[in-house]
Amino acid sequence: MDNATWYMEQAKLVVTSAIAVIAAGFGIAIQRSQRNIAQRQADTAHQAKLVAAAKLNLDLFEKRMAIFDATWAVFPVAHQNEGLTDEYKEFRNAAHKAAFLLGRDVNDYLAEVLVKVDALRINGAMVRAQNDIARQNQQYNQSVGEAMAKLLLEQSELQMWLMEQAAPCKAVFGKYMDFSTWQ
Repeated sequence: MDNATWYMEQAKLVVTSAIAVIAAGFGIAIQRSQRNIAQRQADTAHQAKLVAAAKLNLDLFEKRMAIFDATWAVFPVAHQNEGLTDEYKEFRNAAHKAAFLLGRDVNDYLAEVLVKVDALRINGAMVRAQNDIARQNQQYNQSVGEAMAKLLLEQSELQMWLMEQAAPCKAVFGKYMDFSTWQ
């Protein structure tokens, strides 16, 4: 083989090797770039997961707050005697939703509040009925007076219980409303 051919073959080999090295370098660079892209995608997916969890917690908080607000709003109007107030209707609806959003302790508390509010409303209706009967008959015998006294005492006890619910209501709902520890 003459020198020219040998140099030509060597030049081909060097050029081919250089192209291979350059291609390998590009391959490594592309692999690193793809790894960086994959890491960014993983980071983005993790951030999206955190945002979704925070959104879920915020939605849950808002729904729980609506139940708390409805419960809180029923206390001052529970003794009113003008039929079913908007606050009472909202409270009843909220109490039913609580079973899906809050723990058994809140559900038990809301059931107790509901029983007391209903008892107060029924008691108030009975007092009004006794007063109407007494006015219509123009007489007020001792048995009606004793029944009225008992109803008024029960009504007073129920009203006192409802007025004292600010602290217990906040305590029962509190652990479900704390952003630092979601349940």
